Parts: sequence; C-alpha cells; structure tokens
Amino acid sequence: MSQSEHIENTDLKPATQSSDQQPSRKNVHLLFIGLSAEEIAPLLALLRTPRISPRGRQIKTEKQFLTSLSERSWDMVICSPKEGKFNAVEAIEHIKRLNKDLPVIQLIPEADSQKQLEALKNRITAIVPLDEKELLLHQVRQELTNLENRRQLRKSRAALAKAEKRNFQLMESSKNAIACCSHNKVVYANESFLDLFGEFKESLVLNRDITERFIDNDREMIQSHLTELNQYNVGESTFNITGLRTDQSEFNAHLELATTKFKGEKSIRVSLTVDDHLVDKSLNEDLNLISGLFNKDFLLRQLELIIQRSLSGGNDCSLLYIELDNYDEINGNVTPEHRDRYVREIGTALNKAVKHPHLLAQLENNAFAVVFLDSSPEKAQTFAEKLSKLIGQQEIKVAEDTIQSSCSVGIALINDNSPPPAELLSNAESAAIEARADQETAIQIFSATSSYELDDNEMKQVSKAVDSGNLKLLFQPVVNLTVEKPVAHYEVLLRLLGAEETEISPNEFRNAMCDPETAIKVDRWVIENCLSQLKAAPASDQKSNLIINLSVHCLGNKDLLVWLTNTLKDQKIDPEQLVFQLSNSDIAMAPKKARLFAKLIHDLNCKICIKHFGTAPYDKEVLKKVDADYIKLDGLFVQELGKDKNQDNQFVNLVKSLSEMDKITIAPLVEDSKTMVNLWKAGVSYVQGYYLQQPRHQMDYDFFAE
Repeated sequence: MSQSEHIENTDLKPATQSSDQQPSRKNVHLLFIGLSAEEIAPLLALLRTPRISPRGRQIKTEKQFLTSLSERSWDMVICSPKEGKFNAVEAIEHIKRLNKDLPVIQLIPEADSQKQLEALKNRITAIVPLDEKELLLHQVRQELTNLENRRQLRKSRAALAKAEKRNFQLMESSKNAIACCSHNKVVYANESFLDLFGEFKESLVLNRDITERFIDNDREMIQSHLTELNQYNVGESTFNITGLRTDQSEFNAHLELATTKFKGEKSIRVSLTVDDHLVDKSLNEDLNLISGLFNKDFLLRQLELIIQRSLSGGNDCSLLYIELDNYDEINGNVTPEHRDRYVREIGTALNKAVKHPHLLAQLENNAFAVVFLDSSPEKAQTFAEKLSKLIGQQEIKVAEDTIQSSCSVGIALINDNSPPPAELLSNAESAAIEARADQETAIQIFSATSSYELDDNEMKQVSKAVDSGNLKLLFQPVVNLTVEKPVAHYEVLLRLLGAEETEISPNEFRNAMCDPETAIKVDRWVIENCLSQLKAAPASDQKSNLIINLSVHCLGNKDLLVWLTNTLKDQKIDPEQLVFQLSNSDIAMAPKKARLFAKLIHDLNCKICIKHFGTAPYDKEVLKKVDADYIKLDGLFVQELGKDKNQDNQFVNLVKSLSEMDKITIAPLVEDSKTMVNLWKAGVSYVQGYYLQQPRHQMDYDFFAE
C-alpha cells in the first residue's frame, strides 16, 4: 500500500508554482499502543500525504503513556487490535482524568457491529477493521480535522474574551462618545458620552431609552436600525443625526451603531463623532478615488459582517468577482489618464446596474466585486451573465481608439460554511481565472476540491498517461557543506505530463502507483532515462551522482536488478554515480526484501540512501536491516530547527550518531540562510531545498562557484 514515490520532502511544491518558498506540511504526532514497529511502519506510510507528516511513538506500558502525555500535546492515539497489558479503554480513562482532547482510534481484526457499539460506549472515537486501509486513512483525516476545529474554537474563545476586555478598556478611554444598549436601554456610557450630553453622572443615563437622546425626527430612523441589528445579531449602521443635550440644546453628529458584547451579553454599541471634518475623511477613506465606488477595505469589512450574519443560517448570498479581460493590453497602450477614464466608465455602467441592497466595490484597476444579496446561486449566475453582457456592450473611446470590453466573472457562495473575507475573495478570484480559461463560458462558480483526492475518472486518466510513458524528469542539486571539492549530487524527481504539457507531481497520482506493475514500470523508466542522462553528459573530471527514488515494489523484483546489471555493463556507466533512495517506512514493512535488495545494489557498486529518517519509532531497526551510505533526514525535522531547544538537541545528537556510523547525512527543505547555518553547526553533510535551487529540467547547478 505504501509508496516512496519519485519525490522527497524537498519537492512538495506543485510543478505549476514558481515561488521560491515551499509549502509546509503539518506535523501529526501519534501514539501507538500495543503495536510493534513492523505494524506501525505501514500505518505511518499510509498516513504520509503532501499535507501530513506523521510522527509516531510506540507505547507498551501505562507508565510510557503517562510520561508521553506530560511531554507534549499529541494529536491521536491508535490502538492495537490485540488486548495487551495496557489497552484503549485504560488510555481513555487517563485522557478523561487529565482532561485531554485526544481522539482514540481502535483497530480490530474484522468488522464487528457489537465491538463497534462497545467501543462507542467506552468513548473510543472510532473503530476500524485492520485491513480497511482506505477507511482508516479517511477516519484519521476526519478526526484530525475535527481536532483542529476544536483547538481553533478554544483559541477563538480565548481571543474573543481578550478582545472583549480590550474593547471595554478602549471604550473607557475613548474621546468619542460611546454607550452600550440592551433592548434600547443604556447599560453603559463612557465619560465622553456623559460630557457630550451634559450629564454629570452615569446613573442618570443608565436604563433610559437611547432614542430619547435625539430629536423627534431622528428617533424613528434610529429605532428602525436598532431593531434590524437586534434581529440579525450582527451588523452595523452609520448615518448623520441631531443629538439632544440635557439643556435641550442640539448638535449634529455622525452616529455608528454596531453589535457587540458587554459583560458577556449581546448589546448594541452607540458611537458618536461631532467633528464634521473627521466624518468626511472617514467617508472618503471608504471610496476608490478613480471610480467613486467603495474600495477593497470597505468591501472586506462588509464581508466580515455578512459572513457573520450567514453563520446563523437563512442569510445565504453570493460574491461576484469581475475581472476585465483586456485591461493589461489597454494599460500598456494608453496614458494613465485615458486608462482611468476607461475604468471610471466601466464603474459607472456597473453602478447603474447594481441596485440597492446589493453592494458594488472596485478592488483593483481591473477588478470589481458585487455582493449579491439573494440566496439563489442560479439568480447569482443569471445576474453575473447580465453584468458580463453589460460590460461586453461598452464601447469606450480612449484616445483615437474605441475599446470593446469583456470580462470574466467568478462566483463564491456565502453561507454558514464560508471562510474569512480575504479567503472568500481569493476563492472568487480563482473562479474568475478559471472562467477566463474556459472557452465556453466567462462565468464560473468556485468549488473547493482536495488536491490529494482523485475521482475514478481522473485515476483512469493518470494510469493511462503512465502506461504511455508520458513522463519527464527534473533535477534538484544536493550540495555538500563540509568539503572544499564536493561531488555533484542531484535528486531525480518525476513529473507526469498532463493536458497542454502541464507537469503533475507524484503527490497527485500516488494512488495510481499502488499497482505493483505500474510502479515497477515507472521505476524502470526513471532509471533508464537517468542512465541516458549520465551517458550523454560531456566528459569531465567532475561527475554527477544521481539520487533515484524507488518504490517498495522494486525490493523483491529480481528482473529489475538483472536488467540494471546488464544495462550498466552495456552502457559502461560508472555504477558509483547511482544512489538508490528508499523510504524508511518501506524498509520497515519489507525488511528481508530491503536487506537483500541493498546487498545486491552494493554488489553492483551502487549506493543506498534512506529517506524520511529521524522521526519514526522504527528508525534504529531500519538502520540495522539496511546498510545505507546516505541518510536523508525527515524534512519536517529540518523545518522546525530553532523552534524548540529540546528538539534541536535531539537533531544534533542524531546527526552526530549518524556521522559516527560513517553515514552521509542529507537535510532537505532548506529555505533560508538561517537554516543553512544551523545545519552546518549540527554537522550535516549535504543540504537540499529551494533556497539553493528549485527542481529544474537540466543539471546546471554550479557546485564549484567561489
């Protein structure tokens, strides 16, 4: 089931990205109760994905379990199907006693409804048959998501309590007149509020109707807004009013009403500003100066309120992201004045079409957004088509030319599952980009999909592409830190070519590689092309060594080794230039095959590298089974350097012990100079990562530059 695909932690970035930074994977810390190292290995390999880096600890006794719980925060417990001295029920008792939020998954030999019921009664989170690997993977993902949501909820509650405390402190010291109301009755008023209305103590204000503080003509309007805010629980309103002091004198002010909490209870915050200059400035800051429409900052603030309102259900709506298709072309051919005129006329046309209560804003010079306040996605799409047609009808004369406009529209639905405003806007923009690429429609509704899950149809397409050999290789340098004249090393990384020559990482077709025949076919294709690269390389004193990833299915395949032996002889390639890389989890799952395979590889004078090393409970056993020349440390171990002193010491001790065993160490995922310095101090032999160079189609890194 496990695959050490032709990829390492150094190459987690999708091939289509060009950023110099690598996306990080999430460490998942697991406790395994009653499972042997051989049983843990396939589970860790199963759980390793482009987004998850599992780290496990083997637990045999109650004392080990309690010690582990006191050391750090763990993410999950996975228990053996066998009943031992220490089992899942006892673990749950300790988790409950210590008030830990730690899900427990119990493995059982086979499906049994009675055992499932018994497990649930014992507060075991989930029970999964041992041979149901896919079910286990989905169950673990689901529980990790639930755990993360609970942790975020606790953090949010703590942050909310802190914010409410800070909010009260700010109200107390504010120069603005601020009061809080519950059911229109004043429950709090700051000193500025008392001063503004001519009151000398708070008791004269409390429990009085807030509308009494304004002239008769404004009271009905204020009452209407207060009712609306109470009804929807969230929101805000701003408008100009006339206040009424205790001596019946009047003053003009800018009034802001917003939902808040006071002493833990829902209330309405009333804030008044009497400086007309500041009022005008505040209004202008919400507008785009070119089009006169609301700007991006204002839109994000409104989206936050709209999203909060949608959480209660029944307030679904849509966000439309409108991007002008030909803006870049126009921008490069006209003066800034003509460009602004073009944008202004588009904005004017949209402003006439987008009526209240829908909200229109200009985000960038080439992009507008509409919050369409209707729950129907179909109506939102129809409205988007209307706006797209409207923009397409605009013939705007700029300089001596008449510009025919067009646009692409992305739609992101707003409901009780919506992300924060910035992410929601990004989703709508992504949909607009997809719409532009679509030849049939200029409108696209955003749909969230998982990058590591493929449907059956996609799996068939991937398998077909692998069968046709529609593959290519990339090379990433592995650079020596410890010697003046290093040997050039490259790790070989595989790409599958998709539609229009797009490059697909093995992370996205790992399921297709579970088939042994397909995996071996790909492994052989990679080796064959690597040998061709070495043979075609110009004669030089400095040769390049290639680190080639192999799948677990190669370990017991004699035909591959026979073919490799004959090919090396026929092509007269130095076998020492080949380093075959195996995952430690693959070795742990098939130790006898791995030991024999490594011996035969060494007999050919090729070398062996073990990757993902340093965080699994079976690492020492793996080293005993396979006499490796190189050890590639776990990438997440490297990324966390400098964050935890104890873990840094563990890393240094690990590198030292490997060096004493004459193992050459490689550190992947190097992204900055600080990490380089830490690795050099730790005594790591080789480094690899985007800080040095991202994977390229040629082996062109200058290893010997001064």
